[in-house]
Amino acid sequence: MALKIVRFVNLLLTTMLAGNAVGSVVFVDPALSTLPTRSHVEAERAITRRYLPIMRVLMPVTVASCLAQLGLWHERRDSTSFRLTLAGTTGFIGMLQRVAVTLTRAGCYAYASG
Repeated sequence: MALKIVRFVNLLLTTMLAGNAVGSVVFVDPALSTLPTRSHVEAERAITRRYLPIMRVLMPVTVASCLAQLGLWHERRDSTSFRLTLAGTTGFIGMLQRVAVTLTRAGCYAYASG
């Protein structure tokens, strides 16, 4: 039963995170690229301020749910499901690191608090 609950939570979280990323690439980024530079930067900052509180929670919780699922599958390490979940977890960890570095370098943490 625990595995089913963890799998459901993991699916829910990964879908929210992936859907958000696709939405950004397909809808938000193209729209922002049509704006003049100053407006583009202001819009990016505003979006980042909105995303930051949610992503600070959603991204690490998603990685934790992936790790929990992998931990519950310890007996099935040779299965395709385990390997695909491991690959997805690695991708989410890489994305989490990349976003953290990007936001830190851009100084977005200062924008989010002020």
